[in-house]
Amino acid sequence: MLATFSMVMLATFSFGLYTVMTLSFLKDVHNVNIESTNVKTMPESPISTQYSSLPTCLRLGFENDMDQLLSNYKQVFVVMPAKAAGSTFKEFTKTCMKKRAFKDDNILEGEKLKNEIRGDYELPSLISSHLSTFESFVNLMNHATEQSLIIYSHRKETERLRSAIVEVAKRECNAAGTYETRKCVLEEDNVIELIAKRTAEVKCGASNILTCETYKSIEANTPNLVFVNYKQADRIQTLLAKHHNCSKMEAIRANVGSKKFPMFVKLNNTYTDTANLIVDLNDWLDGKMELMELGLQLKKNASCQAKTNKIQRALLSCPDETLLVSKSDFFD
Repeated sequence: MLATFSMVMLATFSFGLYTVMTLSFLKDVHNVNIESTNVKTMPESPISTQYSSLPTCLRLGFENDMDQLLSNYKQVFVVMPAKAAGSTFKEFTKTCMKKRAFKDDNILEGEKLKNEIRGDYELPSLISSHLSTFESFVNLMNHATEQSLIIYSHRKETERLRSAIVEVAKRECNAAGTYETRKCVLEEDNVIELIAKRTAEVKCGASNILTCETYKSIEANTPNLVFVNYKQADRIQTLLAKHHNCSKMEAIRANVGSKKFPMFVKLNNTYTDTANLIVDLNDWLDGKMELMELGLQLKKNASCQAKTNKIQRALLSCPDETLLVSKSDFFD
């Protein structure tokens, strides 16, 4: 009887010792808090959240997310469609990089970069370039290294298109010999034809750049990619200056089309009482923009707009309108 009792006590003691040792092992290996059973996790770096299941907003203050993110990358590319702070970013880059800045404009288009990398061994750590096609964007993402960060300056397409139309109209007025001291009157048919042909800046928008092929490339390559609202250009410049040895620089605001003269449109519809009426270009655009893209089929070749809209909604909902774009966030 005594022997049996001793064996039971020994077994109970052994089981208790095993349980304590097992819990101790789990605590050491898995960081399990035995008292609360909550799993502890180490703080993650900003880029580690790229594979989160939720969209990741970035803050633009010093020592915040974007500041920390920029400290991780040797090479930064800032890209954008036409009329999305491109001139501002390019002028900033040229001033910041000084002698290292590439001389050729829109360096990421075609094979321009191939010619620029010859000669100097010290190349710019910051490159800004307009994009006009999805091919240029895909090419960049296919070749970007782990030490590269891509910042895409985004603008709502209809808003961007309106700005592009004004720019194209100004150029047309200049070609006709109109100067700031005079007003420019354009025939409505001519303006519509310029837009329908997707002249210059008109064609270089999200419909051309953010396509299904673009999103396939993002999904396949998972590049270090940030979308930012173009209105945050000043704040992005401040952070870029800090990390690219030009911290004393002030933000630059450049707009090659900022000096505009009065522009008007002469209506051509002979079937209404407004025939030959001359209206201000902005008033004309106010009345036409909501049907412009549909009427002139400007998005005829657009694709995967649902993904663009999803990213845009997430971007504009972020406090600082800056978003880390990842595979799992938008492409499941």
